[in-house]
Amino acid sequence: MSLPVLYLNYHEVRAEPSPYLYSLPVGEFDAQVQALLAPPAGSKARLGVTFDDGHRTQFEQALPVLARHGVPAIFFVTAGFTETGPDYMTWSQLREVAAAGHEVQAHGWVHRFMTHCSDAELDEELRRPKEAIEHHLGQVVDALSFPGGRYDARVLEACRRAGYRRVFTSVPWPPAWEEHGLQVFGRYGIQSRHTVATLAHLMRTGGRPSAAQRLAYSAKMMLRQAIGDERYHRLWCLLSHGEPGAEQNTGGR
Repeated sequence: MSLPVLYLNYHEVRAEPSPYLYSLPVGEFDAQVQALLAPPAGSKARLGVTFDDGHRTQFEQALPVLARHGVPAIFFVTAGFTETGPDYMTWSQLREVAAAGHEVQAHGWVHRFMTHCSDAELDEELRRPKEAIEHHLGQVVDALSFPGGRYDARVLEACRRAGYRRVFTSVPWPPAWEEHGLQVFGRYGIQSRHTVATLAHLMRTGGRPSAAQRLAYSAKMMLRQAIGDERYHRLWCLLSHGEPGAEQNTGGR
């Protein structure tokens, strides 16, 4: 019987340490990729690799590691940021990513939180990245990860109408489920504090959250509801040393 897949979510992979909460040194990333290839005995899940944002360090640092170990990944790119500056991959680099056997999929157009979007903005966030990636890479785009992990029933229905079939959230535990005609996948956001031991634990438990993790998740959701999404996001940026456009709300959307 095939083990279920628990998806990991990476952001930046750097040659040197960074204060950003979702940045990982390349040496640690290499060790984690090797670890997911050697699951502990009795593992209840296997691990898949995803990236968000289309940050250039993913091309410069992560891609060679994946090639060295023969591990495929899904790269979710904020297509409107492509070629806008030194922090983001170019279309030429993304073609290399796709040619190496990885998926290149959508992470919105300019990283708007989709639950905040008007109908017109939501259409742009879903339609434009799909069209751009398909045009530049010549491959079908049928998957999307939600910026900031934000989604609701309205967003899911819009994704279905836009032609997506798979959507990826920031809910940090499996299993996958179906909703509004879509396959919905949770992901475990990898932070700078996470190690090979973290991955081994995820594989052994199948990503099943502890009572403490569920309590922390509920507390985050209650805080966001109490202070509002905008204030919550500003607080997140302050604590994570991140830019407002880079949020991935690990442990809860």
